Parts: sequence; structure tokens; C-alpha cells
Amino acid sequence: MKRNVIPYIICFSLIGLSSCIYKAIPLKIVESTSYFVLQLEKAELYYPKEKVLETSLGLIKNEMIQSRRDEMFAIYQRLKQADFKILYIPERISRTNTKEEVENYLLLCEVQYTLLKQGDLKVYNKLSKKFVNKIFCKIQKNKLGEKGEVFSFPDGIEFYYHLISVGE
Repeated sequence: MKRNVIPYIICFSLIGLSSCIYKAIPLKIVESTSYFVLQLEKAELYYPKEKVLETSLGLIKNEMIQSRRDEMFAIYQRLKQADFKILYIPERISRTNTKEEVENYLLLCEVQYTLLKQGDLKVYNKLSKKFVNKIFCKIQKNKLGEKGEVFSFPDGIEFYYHLISVGE
């Protein structure tokens, strides 16, 4: 009788462990008149302007280096007064980007991971051509010690990787 129970215990233990690996993030219904849109290969992440500015202001105030704080506050002020419906932000910056595009990217980079983890955004799946109502994340480590967080759609397709720490 004990032999028959062991496979079930192992099976349920594995199911319990696997459910801890992925974390569901329900996306809040965030309607706004202005969005910063981070363009990724498989997704577009719509960050409400108000949330980005609110969150970034707290980080700017806590910045220890005065010159960086002044520079980021100037970017914050410019974007706060800017009138736009959608401001597209590229996934990566290159030499062809303007100074303003780089500044926009820098301000969004300060807060985008935080807002993504909190679900304070809208996520558009380019593959299904629909907005999703939840996403999933999991911590991933490789053999060299790099640690990152992988974000995926409900169907399991990964759309974003955030580096947390570099290994050896």
C-alpha cells in the first residue's frame, strides 16, 4: 500500500514546486490619456504617463548624486509638461537616437521594471494582436550565476527578460 502512495506524493510535490516557479501578475485596468510605450519584439508595454512620472519622482528625490538628480528632474519636468497621447520608447538605444529619445528611455528605464512587477500597465501581445489581462514571471538562473526575471504571456511565450544580477 505504501508503494502506491509514493508516486502520488512525488507528483503533488512536483506540482507544488512548479507552481512556485511562475508568479501570475494580474494587470490593473489602467486607463490614461497619455502612455509611454516600450516596443519589444513580441509585445508593447503601455505605461501610463501619470504612473511613470509619479514613480520616477520618488526615485529622483532619493538620488544621491546631485548632478544626476538635477538632470533627471529636468527630464521629468519636460515630460510632465509634454502633451502626447503615445510616446514610443525603443527597446534599446543606439547612436542614431536623438538626445530627447535617450532621455525618455532613461526616465522610463528607472521605473518600468517596478511598474511591470506591480501590473500597473497595459500589455499588448503582438502575436495574438490583443491586450492581455495578466502576465507571468519567473526567476531564472544560468550556470554562470546570472540571475534574471522572465516575463511571459498566459500562453507561455516569453516577451521580456530583466537582468537582476551578473554571474562570474
